[in-house]
Amino acid sequence: LNKLAERMNQTVTERVRSILANAKLSKAFWVEVLMTTVYMINRSSSEPLDSNIPQRAWTDRDVLY
Repeated sequence: LNKLAERMNQTVTERVRSILANAKLSKAFWVEVLMTTVYMINRSSSEPLDSNIPQRAWTDRDVLY
């Protein structure tokens, strides 16, 4: 379980760095990009959840985009 959490943290960090670099944003936007990245991950389909969306799996409700 710890390895899974570590990998997810690494994935999120890599995505945030990539977005900041691609958009040529300063590190001052780190928190906003982090929150947006996690939001997008939670609303994307997930292979371990049989292509279900994490937000829907956790709440048992449809997700509003």
